[in-house]
Amino acid sequence: QSVRVEIELKGYAIDFVVCSNNIQSMPNLHVIKPLAEVPLEQFGGNVIGIPNILDLHRIFQKGGYDRIICSTELVMGLAAICLKEAFCVPAYFYMHTDWLDFFQKSTDLNNHAIDRIRRMLRAFYKRFDGVFVLNSEHKDWLSSSYMGLDKDKIFETSHWLDKGYYPSQTHQDTFQYKLLFAGRLSKEKGVMDLPFIVNRVREIYPEIQIIIAGSGPAEVELKALLPEADFRGWVDHADMPSLYTEADLLLLPSKFDTFGVVVLEAMAGRVPVAAYNSKGPKDIIQNGVNGYLSNDADEMAAQIISFFEDSYKTSEMKQAAYLRSLDYQPEFIMKKLFEDINLPIKSPDKLLVRTIERYEVIYN
Repeated sequence: QSVRVEIELKGYAIDFVVCSNNIQSMPNLHVIKPLAEVPLEQFGGNVIGIPNILDLHRIFQKGGYDRIICSTELVMGLAAICLKEAFCVPAYFYMHTDWLDFFQKSTDLNNHAIDRIRRMLRAFYKRFDGVFVLNSEHKDWLSSSYMGLDKDKIFETSHWLDKGYYPSQTHQDTFQYKLLFAGRLSKEKGVMDLPFIVNRVREIYPEIQIIIAGSGPAEVELKALLPEADFRGWVDHADMPSLYTEADLLLLPSKFDTFGVVVLEAMAGRVPVAAYNSKGPKDIIQNGVNGYLSNDADEMAAQIISFFEDSYKTSEMKQAAYLRSLDYQPEFIMKKLFEDINLPIKSPDKLLVRTIERYEVIYN
């Protein structure tokens, strides 16, 4: 949604198309009603819409489009390949989910089945003229012998925060002794590491509390292991900035996140992040500067303990986290993406420069 809004604001000649019964068409967004819907209860209750390929064909032909960016491997991904071949236009893939990692962590498939999935993904990604990834780890993996993609056709990109997302409240400088987890409560998100981490920290700081914002299939089990935790359930995105002001540190025990927008959200609220040294968080967090990167739950717990030992260093880390969040600006992320697909656009009219307390706008 943030990408569509940015494109609408800037007037870029880019449109989106989705297949859904629940979304309404709006500027820059075509909505195709599915011929059928396939529920995937084992994957969080998501539903796959089956589009009419002729509807896609008509939209593409009428719009006179000359490039495609696809962001789903399933039915719409195959449809994108069909359009690429039918209209002889370049097509790019935006990889936002590590499906191989998902199947390894969330299913009981054996190594042979996992390897079949790897080969299918490889064949799929190779049909595109380029692949966008959200972290350097995926870039290295796609260009390795396991996947065999041309490194020059793999492009790194990023997400960003809406300008209005930054919390209006000032974060407290004193410790609140509160940790926060925000996300889906499922095992691939690493939530089952939280009880060990919290209990280890409580050996030194018995007053420590943890707020858990989210819902999911592991919620009942997690509540049994952390009965004293403050479970908030699903929190609306608009209410998240105020939630971050309640916490000293965000915990991200997931090794699954390809980027980790929640990392930027927390940093925007001057909340450092303790995460595993993996994928997206590894590229965002500067260890010991604006957060912590660890290899296991034991190391993460030790880092959290050290965080509460030095209030002066912690204050510096909170400020560094905020400054890091300002590095991810839509103007420059979109400009690089357009350059990677050879789509000429004007340079941003305004440059957003980091300052300690605010954005300062400087005109070219």
